[in-house]
Amino acid sequence: MKESFAPPPAKLGLGLILLSLLFVISCEDQTLNDEQPLNISEVTNQRDVAFATENLSIYGASLLTFQKDSDFRKVLYAGIEDAFDGERNVLFKTLLQEDKNPIQARKLTSSLLGSKEGIMNAFANIEGKNYYPQLFIPFYDELKANGKLSIKDPVLVIYATDSPNSEYQGYSINNNGDLVKTQMVSEAYAIDNEVWVISINERVDNDGNLLDMYKDASTNSGRTMASPSAIVDRMTCKCNKESWAAGASEVNIITVTSDFGFFEYDINLYGKGDNEGGEIHKFSRSDVSNKRNIDLNFFIINDWDERAPNTPYGSYVIFEYDTWPTGTRTATWELGGATLSWLYRSADGFYDKQTVFKTNFSFHSVNNGCIEWTSQYQ
Repeated sequence: MKESFAPPPAKLGLGLILLSLLFVISCEDQTLNDEQPLNISEVTNQRDVAFATENLSIYGASLLTFQKDSDFRKVLYAGIEDAFDGERNVLFKTLLQEDKNPIQARKLTSSLLGSKEGIMNAFANIEGKNYYPQLFIPFYDELKANGKLSIKDPVLVIYATDSPNSEYQGYSINNNGDLVKTQMVSEAYAIDNEVWVISINERVDNDGNLLDMYKDASTNSGRTMASPSAIVDRMTCKCNKESWAAGASEVNIITVTSDFGFFEYDINLYGKGDNEGGEIHKFSRSDVSNKRNIDLNFFIINDWDERAPNTPYGSYVIFEYDTWPTGTRTATWELGGATLSWLYRSADGFYDKQTVFKTNFSFHSVNNGCIEWTSQYQ
């Protein structure tokens, strides 16, 4: 029997949904680990996931209301094909812009406002940051090439965090505008069928605009030649730490330059948030499955002696970045009897974490089960 899920306030209230989601998450976690109570950060993350899931479900239900509207789907597909951030997704912010598509934008706005008071600002000012919901269609290009778009109603997936088995609950919508559970959705299903994934975008700023570092592929350049630089030369990503429902794997890095013992140190976040770091490369699922070796020339530390004097050690963590509501993990380095820790945001453990003396980047090489890369110091 299909189970109905109704966005509030039509059927369920905010408190009840949050309580139900937290209860399910807590029970699942308790089953996996009965002896270790959740710490504060884990409880906070579960609440964040529950909050995001509830509100993304409202966006998803509003979108499905227009799934049979051919004009609306044309607008939607046009936004997807713009691929404004390099992925086949479109922000709800874009779909709601009346200056572009006034009729469809007003329809969607009316549907959202009728679903829940304040939904338009649900993801605003969360820990001082604004987040933007989006629609992502996995394997869009393949589906289009094979004539599999718009041939039947899409299956909706709400993506707030990774699923351990990479399967996600699918939804349709009934005549009352309620989300109805259908089948579990796997990557294999999404390859051959149109799936609409509602999630949070990872590449926009507080105003919902594409971050500058993604507008120009050369934003990691700018070497002044004042002194040698440590560079990621080539890299192969060999395992998918990112879910198929979230697209490509954003392989990021956070670097700490320091002296021997962390008496003096500096955190290099590459112009992004405290737990994000800089994006080395976005590996498509095809890149990963085919183990493509990518020529990158990414500057770990640019002009080391000029920009990081008296701190000749480079401690780094390379990880697959996931946006909020994904929780944070801790990277810890030991050097000269001292310990330094930093948080990075990822649903999975790191690809690589080491401390390297700057000149040793001349021949630094890593090859483990998930990543292979080489560096230069020149």
